[in-house]
Amino acid sequence: MAKGKSLKPSTLHDYHSVFEHHILPHFAKKRLGKITPLSIQEWVNGLDLSPATTQKTYRYFRACIRQAETWGEIEKSPCRGIELPRVNKEELAYLQPEDVGSLIRECREPERTLFCVLAYSGLRLGEGLALRWKDVDFEMNAIKVERSYSIYNGFTEPKTYSSRRAVPLFPSLATLLRDYYHSLGHPGLDDLLFTTNDETPLDKSNVRRQFYASLDAARLKHVSVHSLRHTFASVMLESGASVKALANCLGHSSPVMTLNVYSHLIAESIEPVLLKADALMTGANGKLVRIK
Repeated sequence: MAKGKSLKPSTLHDYHSVFEHHILPHFAKKRLGKITPLSIQEWVNGLDLSPATTQKTYRYFRACIRQAETWGEIEKSPCRGIELPRVNKEELAYLQPEDVGSLIRECREPERTLFCVLAYSGLRLGEGLALRWKDVDFEMNAIKVERSYSIYNGFTEPKTYSSRRAVPLFPSLATLLRDYYHSLGHPGLDDLLFTTNDETPLDKSNVRRQFYASLDAARLKHVSVHSLRHTFASVMLESGASVKALANCLGHSSPVMTLNVYSHLIAESIEPVLLKADALMTGANGKLVRIK
């Protein structure tokens, strides 16, 4: 694959999986020059996938065809005028603060503390699993996010400059982490927070299984582990955090990205701000200034 050396291992694995299961079964025996826009449209229409996954699968296929065009294998790409299913922007799924408490009560350690960290700091799962005790600064009340972990990449630096950040510690989370630290027998600064063998982080699949089992035990709706990040964002916005401050906490490249993801939550939380601003603008009597 031409992109093999430029992609992260996890992304490369996704490319291989998509081609193996959805692209090659249909196109492997077809000559490149015989692939037409109509045959591509029929293939897209026949994909039994979600709209978002269908779009991703088509993008991977189109990139392959464009590379063939660049190399001179075909004169012109047949990826023209293809109609793709529309992806509806659904409202983000997240837990209410009281639901997080119910979830945590059904968890065992170390997942219990891991889920608290994700919900109270907005870290991604890979960032949480990569945490070492030296990344938790109790004096500065912050969690330093300097790397992430995945089974394909191992430990890696954050993919963007903005992802490398310091997230303020909720006082309650700081207390919880101190108690967790003492319960582990005061591990070293380079030791991982969430591990079973002191060398590698918890397995993501096992973490997700524990999460779903705890949701079921607490009789909560099924959401993803990533939804804990959305829970953090919703609570911060409801508490009055600015979009820029939230973007910094989440490691977004710009506040615009935060707006794109959480605009509906911002709309919900702006009413108290409007009332306060209205009171300031109109004064105590609630009347507009009249110009004579």
